[in-house]
Amino acid sequence: MKILGVGLQKTGTTTLGASLNLMGYRHQSYAVRAAEMYTHGSIEELLIWTDRFDSFDDVPWALLYQEFDQRHPGSKFVLTRRRSTEAWFTSLRKHIARLGRKSATLEMNQAIYGRPDPQNDKPGAIAVYEQHLRSVREYFADRPEDFIELCWEDGHGWQELAGFLGRPAPAQSFPHANKAPGFWQMLRQRWRLRKRSAPLGAPPPRDWGQ
Repeated sequence: MKILGVGLQKTGTTTLGASLNLMGYRHQSYAVRAAEMYTHGSIEELLIWTDRFDSFDDVPWALLYQEFDQRHPGSKFVLTRRRSTEAWFTSLRKHIARLGRKSATLEMNQAIYGRPDPQNDKPGAIAVYEQHLRSVREYFADRPEDFIELCWEDGHGWQELAGFLGRPAPAQSFPHANKAPGFWQMLRQRWRLRKRSAPLGAPPPRDWGQ
């Protein structure tokens, strides 16, 4: 069974990835190489990449939920969202400001929002975000056993996520609530170790966990 986070960026995807990592899944988050492959149309190569990991979150993976579902029957899908569209857009705007004008970021923004600078088009960006939520909900409307919608701001945590996956909750505090620098440093170190131990021939998962 594989797990795909189908929420767009800035919906708590880092929390989801950290949670899955703590639960023992071999996890892949955003990677520059994956973003480049998506924007250049190399979808089949990306799907081959998904054979090598247990769980995924963030873009471009969240945009491939239909293809992922066909390739990996029996998978679980987690839609993360923010409490409000206003909160999501504010977070997106800050995120883009931190990243700057990196080519991979601009290309990914173009692919998702139809423009490289969605922070300058609030109505357009929110329309894309809300349409993504609707599309995912409609796709999984009759499959409650395969799909869950979570909002960390509403208090969702181990009980909902672990229960949905049929796994025991880890002893550690839920990562959204535990923001100590040492905790995140530990997670980044785990991601680096798993990055170095990626299977021979796997696409290089650059920027793992960032």
